[in-house]
Amino acid sequence: MLSRPFAPGARPGRPAGVASHRPRGQRVVALKGLATTLMGVLLVAWPKDGFVPVLTVFGVLFLVLGAFDLAKAIAARDASFDVRLMFVLLSGLLVTVGLLALHTMIRTVEALMVVLGLVWLLTGMIELVGAVGVPRRPGDAPALTLALFTTFVGIVTLLSPTPSMTVLSLITGAWLIVWGGLTVLVAAC
Repeated sequence: MLSRPFAPGARPGRPAGVASHRPRGQRVVALKGLATTLMGVLLVAWPKDGFVPVLTVFGVLFLVLGAFDLAKAIAARDASFDVRLMFVLLSGLLVTVGLLALHTMIRTVEALMVVLGLVWLLTGMIELVGAVGVPRRPGDAPALTLALFTTFVGIVTLLSPTPSMTVLSLITGAWLIVWGGLTVLVAAC
C-alpha cells in the first residue's frame, strides 16, 4: 500500500489543512483597497470639477466600501461575533452616507467634511478593535497602522478648518490612495 506524502491540500513546508490560497476575507480586503485607490486617483485627477462630482465619487466609494465591509463580516469566520457585528454596523453607516451623498443631501463642503471626518473616525476605531480584538496574525502590524492612520485622519478632518473644494479633493484623494495601498498591504500579509 502506497502512503501519500502529504495530506490533501498540503504542500511541502505547509502543514496539512492549510489552504494554498488566500482566505475569502483577505481577497475582500484587497478588493476594497483597490477600489479605494481608484477613487483616490479619480479625485486627484479631477480636483476642480465641482462639488457634485466629488459627492458622486464619495457616494459610490461609500457604497462599495459598505458592500465590502458586509462581505468582510460574512467571510471573517475566525473573528468574534462582536467584531463581525461592528463591521456590519460600519457597512450600514457607509451605505447610508453613500446614499445621502448620491442624492446630494449633503449640500456644503463643511457638511461633507463633518461626514467624512465622522466616517473615517468610526472606521478607524472599528478597524482598531478588529486589529487588536482577534488572535495574532501576520498582518496585524499593517492593520494596526491603517486603523491608527484612519482614526488620526478622521480627527484631523473634524478639527480642521474648511478647505476649498480643490484642496478637499486633493487631500482626500491622496489620503484614499495611501489608505487603499495600506489596505492592499494588510491583505497581502
